[in-house]
Amino acid sequence: MRKLTFVVLLLTAFSLQSCLNIVEKLSLNRDGSGTYAITYDMSAMMTGMMREMMLESLQEDEDSPFANAKVDGKIELDTLLNLEDAPMTADVEGEMPPIMRKAKMRMNISETQNLFEATMTLDFDDIGDVEEFQAAMAKMGDDGDSGGFGGMAPMTGLFKLDGRTLMRGESKAEPEAMDDENAEMMKMMMSEATYKTIYEFPRKVKSFDIDGAEKTNKKTLTATYSLIDVMEGKVDMSGKIKFK
Repeated sequence: MRKLTFVVLLLTAFSLQSCLNIVEKLSLNRDGSGTYAITYDMSAMMTGMMREMMLESLQEDEDSPFANAKVDGKIELDTLLNLEDAPMTADVEGEMPPIMRKAKMRMNISETQNLFEATMTLDFDDIGDVEEFQAAMAKMGDDGDSGGFGGMAPMTGLFKLDGRTLMRGESKAEPEAMDDENAEMMKMMMSEATYKTIYEFPRKVKSFDIDGAEKTNKKTLTATYSLIDVMEGKVDMSGKIKFK
């Protein structure tokens, strides 16, 4: 169990770096079910200090997640697990939200491919499950033993589906209060960090009014924002998307 805890703490420690990019993806099926995934891409960290930190951990702790993950002297780790099996969910007080039993987490770290990604995925039957999942993740972050896990899934607005219209409400996230010095440091560190949202539909998109969104093909929309603007509540992701 220490294995995943170390990885989560490592992700939390480096989540404020400018080379962090977040990709949120919502894929809908014809029957209203679908998949919601949020990926934290830290591949740009696979050089310099990040690489040295991983190698140092490998040398000092035989229980680290990299202890059995070396191939020809390179770190190669690709693991998938149910979130209900993660130590940070087991430590949360009270009953674990049932929605967490549907969710999975994948860690993919590869020195040869310069890849460092963490992805949380939820396969849902009803789109309302996405809001429940985000709320459950936030609850994880409220617990002192959760390793900051809940902060990895920001509340970026609930989704509703009315026939062939997808609606996204305003973000529920409250900007974190920081003093001027910390705020300026945060902006400097995250100046190039991005938050991308991808919407995939089973039919062609007819119209949309999501700020910053563009068609990448007939059935897909993509919108990319500054992560610091998202965190400060300066980005309005709300709107409607109609598909045929």
